[in-house]
Amino acid sequence: QPLYAGGKIITANKMANVGVEMAGMSYNLKYSEVIELTDKAFWSVAMVEANINLAEKYIEMLDETEELMTSMYELGLQPASEKLKVTVQKNEAELQLMVIRNNLKIAKMNLNQVLGHSLNEPVIISYDSLLSPNLIDFSEGVNMALVNRNELKLLKKQVTLSELDKRMIQGDY
Repeated sequence: QPLYAGGKIITANKMANVGVEMAGMSYNLKYSEVIELTDKAFWSVAMVEANINLAEKYIEMLDETEELMTSMYELGLQPASEKLKVTVQKNEAELQLMVIRNNLKIAKMNLNQVLGHSLNEPVIISYDSLLSPNLIDFSEGVNMALVNRNELKLLKKQVTLSELDKRMIQGDY
């Protein structure tokens, strides 16, 4: 029995070491997930800000078109219905701009939540320097993913842990 007890102690120590390794891998996995969430929230804010700029330029264009249609209507070159169509489009664009601005507030709140800040803390992002990305060589991408993925490493460690658990149970018998 002392031999079996010693084997069980050695197996338990191995299981503890595997558990420590799994905890480190789990930490790395959570760290990667937080980076991914932050990245998504950041680019969501950037996208909404770009949409606001686009909507504002569209409204400016519709203002100019509305002025042109008004002038053409006053000269008798255009029916009133054409001018009203442009006015309706402008009103819809202004409504869309309001919706997009609300989406910006929500996107900034989401980014603050991911970063752990107060939800109403002001957020100013700058991504001009990020617009020239470095290209990644994906020729060995699958092999690198198989070696470096924390999820796969965790699964392998769970298999090792279950084999050690099996040896521990065999020691009981």
